[in-house]
Formats: sequence, structure tokens, C-alpha cells
Amino acid sequence: MINSIMPNMGVGDIYLRRTLSEYSKLLAEKKSQNLLEVKDLDDGTQIYHLIDMYLELFVDKRNGKICKIAMLKGFEGSFEEKIYVGMTIPEACKNDSRLYFKESESLMFFEGVKGICVELGVDDPWPEELKNLYVDSIAIFAEEAFTFEGTKGNW
Repeated sequence: MINSIMPNMGVGDIYLRRTLSEYSKLLAEKKSQNLLEVKDLDDGTQIYHLIDMYLELFVDKRNGKICKIAMLKGFEGSFEEKIYVGMTIPEACKNDSRLYFKESESLMFFEGVKGICVELGVDDPWPEELKNLYVDSIAIFAEEAFTFEGTKGNW
């Protein structure tokens, strides 16, 4: 089921830490249907946007592995049936008391849960602005990819 979000692991049948080549059939299908967009970032990452699945796969070009998966607006799944894309931040905080804002990263994380964050779609919001924001996307990630060594592709 594509809608099941597993922090630090994957979503549905797409898993972090797997090489992109393991999904070549899916990507070829999406490309043939004009439902795939690919974007290169300056940090050595490529984003594969699976348009009709409302997913973005972030791939470390140095090792070919998926380091992050973002669930975008239109994604019908949720995290633990509590947090979904498009809900307000106050509603999300009410639904899950583990959710907290990490100002240094402009992201929201779940206390005690590794490899998942809520992206706000706003750069550097003030904490008092959170009441007016929405869950822009839910992202799961391979923690080790975002360490000092991981940023060099060693993960």
C-alpha cells in the first residue's frame, strides 16, 4: 500500500537506502506516461518527482541511493493516521503531541521518532507564525545520509 509512511524506512513499496536502479521499471513507466520530472540540485542530489503518486525521491548521485522521500500535496496517506499533508500545524500538534518545531532547520520533528519530518513550505518562519502554516509535505529520510560523512556520499 503506497500510503503507509514508515519513518527512516520508506513509503509503500519504495524504500530509503535502495539504489534508484531498483526502481527502473517504475521510473520508465512514469517517464513513458510523462509523469516523471527530474531535477539536479547543487548539493549532489537529484530529485525524481513521481507526479501522479505525489512523491519526490531524493537520490544521492555519488552512490545512487535514495536518501529522502517527500510526500506532497495530493498524497492520500498519513503518518500514524494522525498527520497528513495539507492539515494546519495547530491541528497536527493537537493530533500528535510529539511534534515540535526545530527553528535551526525550519522543520518539525517527532520527539523520539527518527527519520521523519514535517516540511512547512516556508523558509525560516518565526515560531509565532506556525499557527498560520500548513503541512506542506511529510518527508522520511535516511538519517546517516545527513551526517558530515553522509554529505560526502559515505553512507
